[in-house]
Amino acid sequence: MDSTEIEYLKKRIKKHEGYRKLPYNLEYKTTDGKVVKEKFSTAGFGHVIQKGEVEPEGGYTKKYWEGIFEKDFNNAYNGALKLLGDSNVHPTAVGIVTEMVYQMGYTGVSKFEDTLKLIKGGRYQDASIEMLDSRWAKKQTNERAINLSKIMKSLEANIHQEIHLPEFTNPLERANTAFSQP
Repeated sequence: MDSTEIEYLKKRIKKHEGYRKLPYNLEYKTTDGKVVKEKFSTAGFGHVIQKGEVEPEGGYTKKYWEGIFEKDFNNAYNGALKLLGDSNVHPTAVGIVTEMVYQMGYTGVSKFEDTLKLIKGGRYQDASIEMLDSRWAKKQTNERAINLSKIMKSLEANIHQEIHLPEFTNPLERANTAFSQP
């Protein structure tokens, strides 16, 4: 991922996570109406307060949470790279897995074995469907899951377009070439 893609990804994660200066216990409704209250505290940009983590001297500030976000982001990005291994994965797919790790943790995303296998194989449309076959998508944060799934799905269409449909000046020539592809 280049620096522009990384900055865009950071903004997207921050938007999805939201910002809270002070620690709180997240409470949300699942898609089936069940109210869930997390047993851990969260603050900043979705940062889970770890056991033994104490308030910084001078209190919590936006600058403090920006620094914590950078550490959390780097952990998530490195976790995504580890989960994806040496496969040649589209940078946007790496970003999606990074966001998933940011939200659910490395261990949580490691359970998406079929999704990860499909991503590693470049089967982004199938991966987008598999992403939605999860508690994450069905009960927890389905809007976020749907959004990331749509981005994942778009990758395969873009890749096939790039590979199979070169630029032509004559639209008829392009159409004929598209229909003659094996």
